[in-house]
Amino acid sequence: MRMEAEGATKFIEDFQKSLPVDINSIKELNAWRKILFIKGLIGCKDKIGYGNVSQRANGKSFIITGSQTGHLEDLTEMHYSTVKEFYPEKNRVVSEGPIRASSESMTHGSIYDIDEFIKFVFHVHSLEIWKYAKSIGIPITKENVEYGTPEMAREVERIFKETDVKDWHIFSMGGHEDGIFSFGKTADIAGYTILYNLERARSIERRLNKPS
Repeated sequence: MRMEAEGATKFIEDFQKSLPVDINSIKELNAWRKILFIKGLIGCKDKIGYGNVSQRANGKSFIITGSQTGHLEDLTEMHYSTVKEFYPEKNRVVSEGPIRASSESMTHGSIYDIDEFIKFVFHVHSLEIWKYAKSIGIPITKENVEYGTPEMAREVERIFKETDVKDWHIFSMGGHEDGIFSFGKTADIAGYTILYNLERARSIERRLNKPS
């Protein structure tokens, strides 16, 4: 199984520098991003940022945290980018804003594309959830599929068709160590789904490590 550090953009970027979004339009998103940062689910390791959050805008467009912002606890409107269009089959993302879009933009877009009722998508790193994903029962993407690629976009499509991921609101990335995605109609659904499953994973770990 091949594991990779997050941070490198694998799609063709069509980025246009532009004015930032209105911070008031993403207050809920930004609040949850800080919660996930404080919990250690978004951050920076070996100078490489990990974790990102997004919110549906109009049509196929969505607002997402910018590339390599994981080390920052507090984000402003200058740290968000708007993905206007994305083409998995062409491995191309069109975005604008004061900062380049996250390297996970293709996967976020793929999730929004599948279900129009999904309004928020969160990507975090949690060794506990990732390690015990099978025990918890949440869907897992194939181990040979890398993050941020057209193959991952197709893999997301597959698990939505073949599993009950819509009921779980979360899935683990089998080929991206620690990688977890959650989603929902609201930011609270996406956020609390992560925290709930984190506690479930920790319960399993406590039980396994309990002295006999």
